[in-house]
Amino acid sequence: MAAGLILHALAGIIFSFFLHLIFHEFGHMLGGLLTGWKFLYLQIFNIALVREKGWFFFKKIDSINFQCIMRPKSLYSNPYLYNLGGCLANLLLCLIAVIGIFAGAGNIVIPLYGWSAFVMGAGFLIMNGLPRVKSICNDMACHLLIKKEPLTRLCHNLQLMSAGLLYKGVTYKRLGEEMLSLPSDQADNDILAYQAILEYYYFLDRNDYRAMLRALEKIKDKRKLSDSIKGYYNIELVYISLIKHIYQCLQLPLLSKLNNFIGLSKALEIDSFDNIDAIKDCLIRYRKKGDLHFERVKAIFDAYMELAAGRKERAEQRLIKAIDYISNMACIYPGEKEFCIRQLRRLLISIISHRKGWVST
Repeated sequence: MAAGLILHALAGIIFSFFLHLIFHEFGHMLGGLLTGWKFLYLQIFNIALVREKGWFFFKKIDSINFQCIMRPKSLYSNPYLYNLGGCLANLLLCLIAVIGIFAGAGNIVIPLYGWSAFVMGAGFLIMNGLPRVKSICNDMACHLLIKKEPLTRLCHNLQLMSAGLLYKGVTYKRLGEEMLSLPSDQADNDILAYQAILEYYYFLDRNDYRAMLRALEKIKDKRKLSDSIKGYYNIELVYISLIKHIYQCLQLPLLSKLNNFIGLSKALEIDSFDNIDAIKDCLIRYRKKGDLHFERVKAIFDAYMELAAGRKERAEQRLIKAIDYISNMACIYPGEKEFCIRQLRRLLISIISHRKGWVST
């Protein structure tokens, strides 16, 4: 009897966890649908429910995440129900669990599962319903930021509209500056900081080094940001530092431009990644399985290590292998994939051209 109860307790905990996890994301989905938003995809672990040409199907992808992404009707659409839909779904499950606890009197198994669902739901509500910015900016923290600042709400909707275009295969350059440029010089929360990073991607896609550094420079106080956004930010600082090192190895004209622009952007603290050990530590700390941008920067690092050792052909082979690897990655955003491949191809062409003497040193 005791062994059976222990098994039921374990089963109840596992079942309740996945039930609340799934309901949480479907709560976001329902909240968006009720306010007229368009469903893009729902991801739990590495399985995504996607919609293409009016059909729904499941897709296995390389990254691991828990999110429901929807596209607003307009820049000014109300995002409140979409953002809080997950918490409301967990709250509803908690209430159903309470009913189960009392309705199952006389049968110990049903109340056991009810208590498991209630306790797990309370945990989800605490995790997402109390504003918190640590590993990520949770649902309530995001809601309060959007409610407090009109600019944050605008950027929140812009990011979701941009996601819809990246989902269709549009790259950052084609999205346009009006979609991605942060209309402020101060990015002091997660949503505004991510908008600055998207602006950086846009100018990087256009090969505009001055503007891309200026975009990152808008992120002035990184202490206010979640670990997730800090990760994106620091990985790009590593990318810029590596590009500087590579062009220094190749003695190409871009080096002087980067030095000038970096000199104008001391707030970025790019020099902190001049040390290879610091770069390695950053790549280890912010490694994300299946993340396209991480794979792009890791490929650049591998190429630089070969170049620093005087092995240009092996650097080329590293980049070719990385381009092939990223091309075959299962991802949500084809536009983001094309962007990352394009950056690696640019560098590959520079190295090949230099090795064959096509570029003056």
